[in-house]
Amino acid sequence: MLRNLRDTGGVPVLLPDVDTSAKGKLIDAFGEFLRKERGLSASRLANHLPIVRGVLSR
Repeated sequence: MLRNLRDTGGVPVLLPDVDTSAKGKLIDAFGEFLRKERGLSASRLANHLPIVRGVLSR
């Protein structure tokens, strides 16, 4: 039902915010490394990357 509403324009499709700063690009690259080289799943990345963002924000 939700897909139908989105396809017909009844409900807007929410796009994720994209961080194009240097820190955002670094986090994206690290996430790709963890996914490709270390084999982390999407759910593990969703748990790990906010911690990385917090550390880099200090």
